[in-house]
Amino acid sequence: MLYANDPNWKYNQASAGFGSGIYWNTALGYDSSKPLRKEMKAPKISERLAAWDPITQKEVWNVPHKSLWNGGVLTTSAGLVFEGTSDGNFMAFDAVDGKVLWEKDLGTGIIASPVSYQVDDTQYVSIAVGWGGAMGKQNKFTAQINPGTVYTFALNKNARMPVFPKAASKKLIEMPFTATTGQIQHGGVLFNQYCGTCHTDIGTGGGTIPDLGYTSEARHRMFKDILLKGLLSSNGMPDFSGRLSEQDVTDIQSYVLASAKNKVANQKNK
Repeated sequence: MLYANDPNWKYNQASAGFGSGIYWNTALGYDSSKPLRKEMKAPKISERLAAWDPITQKEVWNVPHKSLWNGGVLTTSAGLVFEGTSDGNFMAFDAVDGKVLWEKDLGTGIIASPVSYQVDDTQYVSIAVGWGGAMGKQNKFTAQINPGTVYTFALNKNARMPVFPKAASKKLIEMPFTATTGQIQHGGVLFNQYCGTCHTDIGTGGGTIPDLGYTSEARHRMFKDILLKGLLSSNGMPDFSGRLSEQDVTDIQSYVLASAKNKVANQKNK
């Protein structure tokens, strides 16, 4: 995250920075026109599971991950470390050196911690597989997000894995619209203020909450009813009547459509 003082910040008034004007993380509204100085000696950010020796105060081993949004760990007296990852792998590591001893692709990102228990002479390891959380609402690291499922594993047990329907392929919306540059820019400011906290940037794919750049044309025709009449309030989508005017909603929609159009054009030029 980049933090700086926004000299134009006013309470409850939209400005270009994410979060700015809505009383939360106001310093994120930094001035992008000013030069940004990066500290060259700062350690490179990397996502990993690390084993730490509290006596020597040193890292013993680490395993790189695709993101920082992974599950908690379980360690066993037999010297195993179990963890689920954002890209859907359930893994067992050697507690001594971090070597991967076993892994299973479960198809959906994992943020829960596993548990282990014994019944008679059999030891089981269970993990709740489901994707979500603050990062999960805007991002995913698997092809699709399957329903929350509890998986249980044991040695010499060979139950069949569940099969989930393959999600329908989506493409960026290409829908005609009419708007001035100023209206699109205004829509972008409002999107950052009211929408961006939950919905991801247009064209990045989204997570548990939809990327509006991939919303269907039929859904876009209901845009005003969704924002001003609470058509999807039962899904958790707020009713913005009294906060946004019809022109505000039109500008937000124009920003979404323009952003998707630009994304499509960039993909074609690659």
